[in-house]
Amino acid sequence: MIVVLSALVFAASSDTPVPAQPHERFIIVGFDGMDPGVADRLIAQGKLPHFAWMKQHGTMRLSRP
Repeated sequence: MIVVLSALVFAASSDTPVPAQPHERFIIVGFDGMDPGVADRLIAQGKLPHFAWMKQHGTMRLSRP
């Protein structure tokens, strides 16, 4: 038990960096010239099912300069 605790203390005080945990992936999709009102209307009408899925499972918002 003491050996295990000593090893943990030694590892915690080491100068060796701890590897970063992997992050979730994300994708940014942008459409130049697309009217967001038209896109919302088409999503509501069921004509853009993939956009609807992205909006429901992620986020969708305007990008302003």
